Amino acid sequence: MTLNILLSEYVDIHTEVFTFSFRRIIPIPGIFKKQDWSAHATQLKRIAGEIDEMATMIASRPNLPAGTSGLANGLLLFDTYCGALCDSVMRLFHICSALREKADGTRDYSISEYNQDVTSYEHSVETYQAHGSSLNDVIPILDQHIA
Repeated sequence: MTLNILLSEYVDIHTEVFTFSFRRIIPIPGIFKKQDWSAHATQLKRIAGEIDEMATMIASRPNLPAGTSGLANGLLLFDTYCGALCDSVMRLFHICSALREKADGTRDYSISEYNQDVTSYEHSVETYQAHGSSLNDVIPILDQHIA
C-alpha cells in the first residue's frame, strides 16, 4: 500500500470524526447511524502500523552512493514526515478509543480531557502538514532515484 492511500484513509476517518453531523446531536436509533469508534480505532491502528513499516523499510536501505545527498535528504524528510504522520494517526486513535470507551460506559472521558486531546492532535496535524510541504519539494529528487 502506498503512503498516499494510507494518508487518504486517515483523512477520511479524520473527516468523519470532526465533520458536523446531526447524528451526534440527535441520536435517534434507526434514523441516524451511530459513530463506530471501534472501527475507527481499529483502522487507525492498522494505518499507523503500515506507515511505521514503510518508514522502517526506507530507513533500512543500504548506504547511498556518493553524490546522492539530495536523495539522502529526501529520505530523511520522508522518514520525518512518516514519524509526524504516525504521531497524528495515533493521537486520533487515542481520541477514538477514549470515545469508544465512553460510549461503552467503561471510561469517564470529560469534555476537558477531550478538548486537551483535540488541541494536542491539531498541533500534531500542523506538524505533519509542515513536513509534508517540505517533502513535496523533494519528491522530484526521490522520483529520479526510486522507481
